[in-house]
Amino acid sequence: MTEKVVIPEPHLLFVDDEEKTRKYFHEICKENFQVAAVSNVTSAVEYLDVHGHKVCIILTDQRMPNKNGVELLEYARLKFPDAIRILTTAYSNNDETIAAINRGEIHYYIQKPWNVDVLLTTLKHFYEMYLLKKKDREILNEKKLVMRSLAANIAHELRTPLSSIGMCNYSATRMLNQIWEKQKSDAAVITFQGYQQLQEVLERSERAVRSACHIINMMLAIAKNQNIDKARFVNFSIVDSIKVAIENYPLQKGFSEKIHFKSDIDFHVRGEEILFRYVMFNLLKNSIYALQEANKGEITISLSKDSQWNYVVFEDTGKGVEEKDIELIFDEFYTTKPNNTGNGIGLAFCKNVIDSFGGHISCSSEQKKYTRFTILFPKVQSD
Repeated sequence: MTEKVVIPEPHLLFVDDEEKTRKYFHEICKENFQVAAVSNVTSAVEYLDVHGHKVCIILTDQRMPNKNGVELLEYARLKFPDAIRILTTAYSNNDETIAAINRGEIHYYIQKPWNVDVLLTTLKHFYEMYLLKKKDREILNEKKLVMRSLAANIAHELRTPLSSIGMCNYSATRMLNQIWEKQKSDAAVITFQGYQQLQEVLERSERAVRSACHIINMMLAIAKNQNIDKARFVNFSIVDSIKVAIENYPLQKGFSEKIHFKSDIDFHVRGEEILFRYVMFNLLKNSIYALQEANKGEITISLSKDSQWNYVVFEDTGKGVEEKDIELIFDEFYTTKPNNTGNGIGLAFCKNVIDSFGGHISCSSEQKKYTRFTILFPKVQSD
C-alpha cells in the first residue's frame, strides 16, 4: 500500500466528463486526498469560486463538452495561482498541451491511461511543492509586514525633521528679505550677489524637502501596496530625465567616465518624472555593483523607437546575472546579492513604476559579459 500523506485538509479537484473515471480516481486517491470530482468546467469553476482557497491541486481532463481543461486551468491560474494545475488526456495530439505549458497555465501533464503508482507519486510530489510554495508565501508575507513597519517608522522619523527644515528655510528667507530692505548704507551686510546666491540655496533646499516628503509618501504607498497616483502624470522628456538622474546620482570617483548616454533622439513619456528618475537610480546602483564585483565594465544607456513603442536600453558589461535569477529578478524581496546584503525591493519598485506608465521592463543577461534592461514605453501625443 502507498504511504499516506498526513495533511490537514488536502483538497484535490478532479474534472472528467466520464463518471467511471471519476469514481475510479476517487477510489485510488481517497487514502491520500480529499477529492472533489465534477464532470465539466462550469461545475469546476463554481466549486472553485466557493472552495478555491483550500484547493491544493487541480487535475482535469483536456477534452470535454463545451469547454476544455486548458480553459479551466487558465481560469485557475488567474484566480487561484497557488493551486497546482495538472492536465491529463488520452489523446496523443499534444500541441495544445505544449502551448499551455509554455504559457504557464499548467505545471504538469499526465498521459492516460494512468499508472496508479506513478499517478499517486506525482500527486504527492506536487502536494509537497504546494506546501513549500505556501510556506514561501507565508515568509514573504512576514517580510512584507516587516517592510511596512519599517517604512512607517522611517516616514514617522523623517517627516518631522524635514518639516522643521522647511520651516527654517521659510524663516531664513523672510529674514533675508527684511535685511535687504533695511540696508541703506554702502557698507552692506550682504551684497546683492551674495543675497541671490543664498536665495538660490534656500530655494534648492526647499525643493529637496518637498521631494523628500514626496518620496516618503511614495515609500508608504508601495509598502501598503497602493496604486501609484496617475492623477500626477504629465508628459516629460526622457533625455532630460535621464540626464538629471545621472547628474544627481552620487557616483564614486572614476565612475562618471564609465557611463555613456546616447541621447541622439528624444521622446516623451507620460508618468511622474521623479518616479522614473528613481528607476534610473536603482538601475545605476545595481550596475555599479556589478562593475565593482567584476572589476571591469561600462554602462551604456541608449534610446530607440519604432511605430508602436519607445525604448530605453540600459546595459552594463559587469558580472552578469545567473539564468536561474532572471525569471525572479523583479519579484519583491528577491535579491541576487550574497548574505542578504540586498533588500530585494529595488527592481520590484522599478517594475511597479514602469507598469503604471503603461510600459514594460525586462531583463536579459549572460554571465561575465552583460546585463541588459529593456524598457518599453507607449507612444504619447507630444511625440
